[in-house]
Amino acid sequence: ARLEAADYANAQDYLSLAADLTPPDLPAEKLEILEKLGGTALLASNAAADSHRSREYLSCAGAAFEAAAALATAELERQGGLLWSAAQSFEQAGDSAGVRRNLLQFLASRPPDERWPLAYLELGQAFECGGNAEEALRWYARLREQYPALEEAFRGALRSAACLIEAQREAEAESLLLRLLDNDVITPQAQAFRGGLLQLCELLYQQERYGEAIGRLEDYLARYPTGAECWRARFLRADAYRRSACQLRDAQVSTGEAQQYRALALERFRIAAELFAALEAEFAAVADPDDETELYRRLALLYSADCLLELNDAPALEQALQYCRRAAAAFEQESPALTAQIQIANIHLRRGQLADAARAVERARWLLRSMPDQAFDHWPGPGRTDWEAYMAAIFSARLFESEFAGRP
Repeated sequence: ARLEAADYANAQDYLSLAADLTPPDLPAEKLEILEKLGGTALLASNAAADSHRSREYLSCAGAAFEAAAALATAELERQGGLLWSAAQSFEQAGDSAGVRRNLLQFLASRPPDERWPLAYLELGQAFECGGNAEEALRWYARLREQYPALEEAFRGALRSAACLIEAQREAEAESLLLRLLDNDVITPQAQAFRGGLLQLCELLYQQERYGEAIGRLEDYLARYPTGAECWRARFLRADAYRRSACQLRDAQVSTGEAQQYRALALERFRIAAELFAALEAEFAAVADPDDETELYRRLALLYSADCLLELNDAPALEQALQYCRRAAAAFEQESPALTAQIQIANIHLRRGQLADAARAVERARWLLRSMPDQAFDHWPGPGRTDWEAYMAAIFSARLFESEFAGRP
């Protein structure tokens, strides 16, 4: 009656009590009750008001199906279905140990069927979640070997690459991703191809192979101009141009090559500045930006200014000054605001505006004094002590001697 009234929570309680009260010498009756309990817990999960309660019901469903499977040893098909249901329930509940336990028994107790590829994939994910990356890699490898043309195998390849990167086995990860992208079976429309291409872009970027990353990111954005990862890919592309330009600028080359390298560096700084500016404008137009979007917007301001400073002509310096002012305001009590203020001083110095540069340095000093220590916790680069030493060096420099005379 409670099931018919959709009172799943109370129905689950009644069935749980009935299972507890059923004596061991009535295994068939207990099996029926446990199987029904698992199904009822799934219904309760779907009707739950919040995710925490939903996961509790899913855990109960998994436990009920697992207990039922232990009583169904004489019915292999039924037992297989119960083990599968238990594993899926535990997977949704976030219980990787429950997934491993039931899928391993599922695979050991029956011949292969259409569920095996997904079982391999979910086992790999469960071992990965449990911190056993090597065992996860073994299951992903079995999946690719036995079912090379299936979507599950492609998804397993992506997870394998992530495990290898985490283990600092980047060369193996790159080789795996390249094989995935060169596979004749998978098409560019497949989600795994899209994910693999972006993963390769990120790997090249992390390895500081920015020139190669640019080419792959251009390919990615040409194929997929929209989507959830588009803005991230566009930001990575802009920053790859910026970092590649820095590499070219700092490269130790012969005198004959220096002009060519400098020209290419300036061209990449220009492209990066334009890409960051376009991104910042789009980010600023978002009505209700999330934290990631807002961070990208602020970084785009700062990085665009850096690139314009490298161009070092009058229009670029003016635009850089505007971006630095906006970045200083956007970061407020965070350490990148100090960088923005120092860049403002740098621009004024390049223009010969010593008094304006001194005022920017003074603002940076007072900003540093007002910043809490935690302002430096979440940003790479100089900490408070480093900034204080830097400010002391600037204030003692002869360049600003007349401007800072008599100031505390």
